[in-house]
Amino acid sequence: MAGQFQLVSAIMTRAARQADILGQDDRWTAAEQLSQFNASAGELRLRLSNLGFDWFLERATGTLSTSAAVAGETYSEIDWPVRAQRIYGIHVLFQADLWLPLHPTNISGLRDYQRHGHWAEYGLHGREPAAFALKKAPFGAAAVETVGKIMIVPVPAVARSYVLWYLENFAPMASSETFNGHASFVEWIVQDMVVKYSEGDNNSNETHAIAFAERARLEELFAAEAPKTQLVSTQEPRRIDDDFCGWDGPRMVD
Repeated sequence: MAGQFQLVSAIMTRAARQADILGQDDRWTAAEQLSQFNASAGELRLRLSNLGFDWFLERATGTLSTSAAVAGETYSEIDWPVRAQRIYGIHVLFQADLWLPLHPTNISGLRDYQRHGHWAEYGLHGREPAAFALKKAPFGAAAVETVGKIMIVPVPAVARSYVLWYLENFAPMASSETFNGHASFVEWIVQDMVVKYSEGDNNSNETHAIAFAERARLEELFAAEAPKTQLVSTQEPRRIDDDFCGWDGPRMVD
């Protein structure tokens, strides 16, 4: 695509010109403009990933623990990597040629998966992992950041391999670097920067309104183009009349 790769400095110049602050370093210094670019670019990646664009996701691997994280509990834990901004899925290797995705849930839905038999249709009848819930995000200062924790329920009977799909924290870019701006991504960043520049400027109400509307238009475009592969809720809806549907687990509403 022509113009797909653009210098960060060129994007910053576009945004400054549209916000009518070009050359006015007393209002927004070069360092502040670069910081705003990185904030907008990082937010764009998160918004696109939430829409179902999997292009930015990273893959981590590990082995499930067969021990409860807390004595008497029904879940084990795996690490939430320090570099992972958001988790988008966990797949477990049950057989040599069978990977299955764990159901995303939250703490209120954790007890729905205590029993066995969630994968009976695949011939798996033992105590097999069925769902995951985010327990604690990574925390601490950047130099000494500590991994977070993700709960796996029920506690696996076998130490199976898993793959974790996540969005990595956005690495700030320098003004001399090149940004991949395909699919109108650069345009969204420009409009978002203009909105931020003009939010606190009483003389820029019209500029703010125009950029705000253009950013919203681009978001509608992204949503229309989204593959929607990751649009899952944190907890599967359950039917009141048949909560566990004969297999000891929640069921999607018909």
